[in-house]
Amino acid sequence: MKKFALITVIILATNLLSGQIINIPADYPTIQQGINAANNGDTVLVDTGTYFENIDFNGKNITLASLFLITQDTSYISQTIIDANEDGTVVIFESGEDSTALLCGFTLQNGYTIDWDEGGGIYCVGSNPRFRHLIIKNNYARISGGIRCENANVEIADVDLLNNESWSSSGSAGMGGGIYCESSTVSIIDCQISGNIAGTRGGGIYCESSTLYLENVIINNDTAWACDSPGMGGGIYVSGSDLTLINVNINNNYSGWHGGGIYCTGSTNISFDSINRCSIYSNDSQLTKDIYSNDFLEVILDTFTVMYPTAVHAAPLENFSFDILNGIITQANADLYVSPNGNNDNDGLTAENPLKTISFAFTKILSDSLDRKKIHLLEGSYSATSNGEAFPIYMIENVDLVGIADSLVILNAGGGDRVIELGSELYNISGLTITGGHDWNWGGGIRCNGTKGVLQNLIIRDNYSGLNGGGILMEGDTCPLMVNVRIYNNTANVGSGMYCSGSNPALQNVVISDNSGITFHKAGLYLSNSSPALINCTLSNNGERGIMCNNSDPVLINTIIWNHLEEAIRFEDNSNNSITISWSDIEDGEDGIVTNNNGVVYWLDGNINENPLFEGSGDYPYQLTAASPCIDLGTPDTTGLNLPTSDIIGNKRIWDGDNNGSEIIDMGAYEYGSLPVRINEPIMMSSLNSIDLNIFPNPFHQSTAIELKFIEKRIGG
Repeated sequence: MKKFALITVIILATNLLSGQIINIPADYPTIQQGINAANNGDTVLVDTGTYFENIDFNGKNITLASLFLITQDTSYISQTIIDANEDGTVVIFESGEDSTALLCGFTLQNGYTIDWDEGGGIYCVGSNPRFRHLIIKNNYARISGGIRCENANVEIADVDLLNNESWSSSGSAGMGGGIYCESSTVSIIDCQISGNIAGTRGGGIYCESSTLYLENVIINNDTAWACDSPGMGGGIYVSGSDLTLINVNINNNYSGWHGGGIYCTGSTNISFDSINRCSIYSNDSQLTKDIYSNDFLEVILDTFTVMYPTAVHAAPLENFSFDILNGIITQANADLYVSPNGNNDNDGLTAENPLKTISFAFTKILSDSLDRKKIHLLEGSYSATSNGEAFPIYMIENVDLVGIADSLVILNAGGGDRVIELGSELYNISGLTITGGHDWNWGGGIRCNGTKGVLQNLIIRDNYSGLNGGGILMEGDTCPLMVNVRIYNNTANVGSGMYCSGSNPALQNVVISDNSGITFHKAGLYLSNSSPALINCTLSNNGERGIMCNNSDPVLINTIIWNHLEEAIRFEDNSNNSITISWSDIEDGEDGIVTNNNGVVYWLDGNINENPLFEGSGDYPYQLTAASPCIDLGTPDTTGLNLPTSDIIGNKRIWDGDNNGSEIIDMGAYEYGSLPVRINEPIMMSSLNSIDLNIFPNPFHQSTAIELKFIEKRIGG
């Protein structure tokens, strides 16, 4: 069995081998039979070919290698294949193998397991082997598609991990598409980790409670996609570990939530070499594109996406100090212009030289709270198919999004995701149509969480939410000003047009119409623990009812609620509510408010119960006709309401609609017979702590004053 001449060549070439040489398939037809026959210190040498089997070292401290070992010819790596044929892990180390166990010179492919305690390509637990000169590709597992290490000490060198997946049919797990490390010490040198996918965390590498050393490693085109939980760490996800990076290139990775390049959490320490610098660039994520860290990091790089990172690239930004030599993208401390017909190679500084996508504009723009910048959207449809736009659009702080006109600038998510996400900052958005949004839970068109600012001149239509807020969802301490907004043809289980939870927005010139509930709590506007102000709003044809209240206290002024299948307004069972209504047209009057003995109705001056006589067709079906009883019947005194100068379509807001010589505001969002006025620049609030709605005297009398206050600074004309 011994081939003495061959042994001589092996010793001369590698200076590593001793003991018996077992040749496959000359001595045994399968690799596993060769391993079973080997003793510690032996070498199982495998000729070229594809071997359909699953390999277990069974505690043998041996060398398993292809002819690459004795020739150093890299072509043998791709010619010598161990193929699991989608039936279990390709190679297993779980019997205490030590560092003299070596796997070298193979392609490992088509491993497949959904067992929680296995991996796709290599499964290594409680062992300390070495992996050299391997291609590990197209393997699949619930945890770790490529290599899984637990309580192990492993050396990995000259290994390519390509197109492995960590996923499951149930959508759970999905950690470490390329490599999974838990409670282990792992060295990765001269390797490429590319094209791997994890269902939740660590598309390239997942590292937990481990010590990880990377040198001369490329991590690119890996993905951590969101399934049952958010995708984090497209390139690397690291938690509670020590990570050393020397000349590591992390680029063009993607995560479904934070950290397209790196996601760092759990008291992790990352050391970036200052001589052989790393590069992190052109990664992507719905939120933080390049690097996210819960811990403070000193980041020393040759190349980053930009020279001056913003929260788009690194977050929370205060958790970083940067030393960067080069940036891929040239940033602009100026307003930017975007068009679906633009080009992201343009500078974006003028309407004649626009960028192509909003997401790229967010990457490029520099802005701060003292000098807010705008992204101007030119006419056209912004979608995945038309210009490669990514949804949802996560707004960034200190940047306003301004379209040229609500009917001309269309953000269409195409049913793939929510359209816009707003966090707990101040945002000004105007001049857009928001459509095609789809979310299984919250907010099909727009989701606001703790948001301040202004939403103005918007059309929110044809969006879907499986739970709350088909058109728009507001939650947390959200109190924006909504002006000139049409919300129609949206669908949701609760709050088909709009859903408010713990929020106090002010709505002026807003139409909520023709929205559809799915199963229960059907209402165009659903309020939970919220106290919004509706001023000159129109709610019509939203299925069962216009407004539903759950522990809420809305105020309605100059508002029309008409044409619903059941009642205009309903208080939820087992809740405590109040509603204050003045100078409004409510179908069935006070009888159109079903309280279920769960609250108080303050029915003040000026209310009527008469058919508003809408146009019923055309571009603005909820305009008033000449015979409408709502003309000139709004509050005679608009002092303190901070009303806009125009109605929802740009006509003068206070107008003598009945030609009696007295200019009095109409009920509803439209001013009858009025003429167009110059449309001012959109309201751009630079600071807004809250919308302050004062109602006095309190307790109420038949005549009550209502004052709406907000802090604003107009930027522009």
